[in-house]
Amino acid sequence: MKRNKKPLKILIIVATLLMMFYACIGTVFASTNEAKPLYNTLDQLVGKRIAYKIGGAHADTIMKHKYFKGTDTNMLSYQTESDCIIALESNKVDGFCTDLPVAQLCVNSDENLAIVPEYFQDEQYAYVFAKGSELEEPFNKAMAELKEEGAFERLQDIWMGSDESKKVLPEQDWDCSKGTLHYWVDNAMPPASYVKDGKLVGYEVNLVYLVAEKMHYAVEITGAQFGALIPAVSSGKADLCSGCITITDERKKSVDFSLPNYDAALVLVVLNDKAGTSDVGFFQSMEDSFNKTFLVEDRWELFVDGIGLTLLITIFAVIFGSLLGFGIYMLYRRNNRIINGATNIVMEILSKTPAVVLLMVFFYIIFKDSNLSGPWIAIITFSFTFGANVFSLLQVGVGAVDSGQMEGALALGFTKFQSFFKIVLPQAITHIMPTYNNEIVNLLKGTAVVGYIAVSDLTKVSDIVRSRTYEAFFPLIATALIYILLAWILIVITKAFARKIDTKFRKKEKILKGVNHD
Repeated sequence: MKRNKKPLKILIIVATLLMMFYACIGTVFASTNEAKPLYNTLDQLVGKRIAYKIGGAHADTIMKHKYFKGTDTNMLSYQTESDCIIALESNKVDGFCTDLPVAQLCVNSDENLAIVPEYFQDEQYAYVFAKGSELEEPFNKAMAELKEEGAFERLQDIWMGSDESKKVLPEQDWDCSKGTLHYWVDNAMPPASYVKDGKLVGYEVNLVYLVAEKMHYAVEITGAQFGALIPAVSSGKADLCSGCITITDERKKSVDFSLPNYDAALVLVVLNDKAGTSDVGFFQSMEDSFNKTFLVEDRWELFVDGIGLTLLITIFAVIFGSLLGFGIYMLYRRNNRIINGATNIVMEILSKTPAVVLLMVFFYIIFKDSNLSGPWIAIITFSFTFGANVFSLLQVGVGAVDSGQMEGALALGFTKFQSFFKIVLPQAITHIMPTYNNEIVNLLKGTAVVGYIAVSDLTKVSDIVRSRTYEAFFPLIATALIYILLAWILIVITKAFARKIDTKFRKKEKILKGVNHD
């Protein structure tokens, strides 16, 4: 007896139709539930708080716009795009302005963001040269050839696409007989230029490689903050620089531009209407954030390198600064009017000038034509500032020792040299050691500004990681904890040294060693 299969076929057809129906309904709902920007036009942001990356021309462009001109719109500057995003998501600002390719990458990386559909203006980005640079003409010729060959489009497909495996720079195995191009680039401006797997990569970087190959130059890349790029070119530290730098009439007065390397626009990024509605749990989000901060692309190695550079600058500055301060103090004790007058002036300048200003004076002016690297210039700068502090401490500490101590030591048969180094100085150091420890901690914290001269210390590494993850929690918390640990280690070392020379813990025989008892 045959079974009637017709009902089964009808059931399969009905189930298939229902599945197709629900799929269509889901698609409709998905499209209607797509996240939309909270602001759809530029005029809705008039009078609001708008963030921008410091060093760029975006704030001027916005305030000259027909909607914003003469309004009380509050423009707030931040160091990086990631800082702007963090400010936006914590409701400190209502939007932030940036370049279109950067905005698209931010939106693709953060589900809470959206781009305002109405743009400010079209822009063109270019490489920057010093006024009258001999490199500009051959560089532009090579760029024109590459554009004709379609290289611009190919690079944009790679660096603005989603296939990470293609985002690799070529090896510099071409003819480099013409020399080396010293190229400075923003190290936190994806997809134009950013750090990936510990190396500076990006669309603009790759294009410079292709140009250099045609010109027969090698490329030496230095990553820096945006605000340091044009000063580096103007001072001769760099041959060229880039970082989504917009061609403007004002900038043309002080630097020269290459042919445009990208046509883009200035846009506003805002929160979307789905912001804060993610169903990802707290612990899952913390795990994801931890992985992005430390494990993806082995970013923990960046932190290790940053710690090493921070410690290098701090330790050398403490050693050289202490020796410098002590040497100046010993000269000061001779009471020579000329030496003492000059010392007072120099100490006043060093103690009153902010460390970041002094750092840039040394880097861009005093050592303008020097081949010294950024870390060594930082060591020299902080050695001077720490030396000034040590000089002041010695003045106070030695002054606090009773003058009768010196007289008593001389009466016991000590020489002036022995009296000072065996009796007076150890007591003075005991007085100043707590303050000296604080100065070391302040120096450690003060090195956080070396990013201004293209040194990737611990703080700068934190900025670089945040520019890739668009998150603040783990990069900042980890950085803070590392600074606390480093400060504790340095204080333990200095306290051990202080105990070694403290008269309370020294034996009488050692103090009187070499003294004539007759």
